Amino acid sequence: MFLNPRLKIIFTFCCLSLFFSTISFAQLYTKLQWMPEDNHWGVFVKADSSIQPTRNILLGSGQLTIVVPTGFQIGEMTSYMGSWIENARANTPIEQPEKDYVSFGIQLSEAVTQLGTNDEVLVLTFSAADGECPSSLYLIEGDDPFVAMSPNSLNTNPGNDLQMIDIGNGASIYRYNGNYAKDSWNCDMEEQITTSIEDVENQPTIRVFPNPFEERINFELLQKHNLSDLQITIQDNLGKVVHRQIMNETNLVMDLTVVPALYIYQIIDLESRELIGTGKLLKK
Repeated sequence: MFLNPRLKIIFTFCCLSLFFSTISFAQLYTKLQWMPEDNHWGVFVKADSSIQPTRNILLGSGQLTIVVPTGFQIGEMTSYMGSWIENARANTPIEQPEKDYVSFGIQLSEAVTQLGTNDEVLVLTFSAADGECPSSLYLIEGDDPFVAMSPNSLNTNPGNDLQMIDIGNGASIYRYNGNYAKDSWNCDMEEQITTSIEDVENQPTIRVFPNPFEERINFELLQKHNLSDLQITIQDNLGKVVHRQIMNETNLVMDLTVVPALYIYQIIDLESRELIGTGKLLKK
């Protein structure tokens, strides 16, 4: 009997579940994150702090549904955990006529060794086919009008589902339980800045020197932050970005090759979308 790849994954997962004595935990959470470095969105997964996943985990089954404005098309897509494809789409249902529902399904599974050693793990990335920033974009929620009542108007089954079996932890099964950091999708940098420039300039969070500078400039963080989430953006007086960099240490020395002029720097916490530092830079 021939089984397609998705059915093989489900069949294997069910056999493993029956073979081992399992405990089920609904403690996996997903996030949709804008990744400005390459103009993509990433879907991340993390485990609740109440469980301690081992490095011997199998990604058994999965579906992820993104709610997009009508007409939004997926561009380039890359899988990082297992192999995923865009396998379903529900357009303009009467419950949400201004939305489309794009679902990704897992095609091939793999061992998930990263879950027990990282705060969050990248599942897949995708871009907008037209390269534009949409008005909204989010992972579907359980109370979405399109799925709140069953059956829905298009008789489809969008939703988020992740199941992993932790063979190294008594074959415990970890399942999807919700979304986090729900504003992280935002690709509109102006909307991402939630604190006014005037307020931030009065807070001693960043020391920048020398200023004016010639080629090299120092950024010193004066308050505690998660360094992996800090991004420095430097713009000219027309608003064009001339440099962008992740700040992954308390003292960052940046070589900035630009023409002599006045520039603006902004330091944004990518997790909270908060502007934590801004100011003017003068290149000699």
